[in-house]
Amino acid sequence: MNPDGAWQADFGSDLSEQSVVLLRNGKVLGCDHQYFYEGTFSIGTDGTIRAHIKVEHYAGQPRSIFGDFGTLALVSYQTDLRGVVERGKVHLMGSINGDPNKTLVVTLTRLMPAPRRAERRPRTIAD
Repeated sequence: MNPDGAWQADFGSDLSEQSVVLLRNGKVLGCDHQYFYEGTFSIGTDGTIRAHIKVEHYAGQPRSIFGDFGTLALVSYQTDLRGVVERGKVHLMGSINGDPNKTLVVTLTRLMPAPRRAERRPRTIAD
């Protein structure tokens, strides 16, 4: 299954907000009302998906899916995720790079597939 398209992200946390993620040609872009996600993904020959994502806070009081850290806020981190693509869903797991105790479980649900590429026809003088 080609994962290119728009997806709703569920981070498996009571603190997560609705997020939209776009997968297109090996690139990941997404956001919720406080955090922006950007990265890359690849699909292995065995059907597994791997993603490297940078998460960056951009608006409001930082409120991470990992909860509060006292006076510190988790405003930027990177993660490597691994999972499977199946029947309109992508199931991913990973942790914050450098802190394996902060794990992520992400489920993407397809909102819409990527647009089909239009067939190119040869141009003629009449065009």
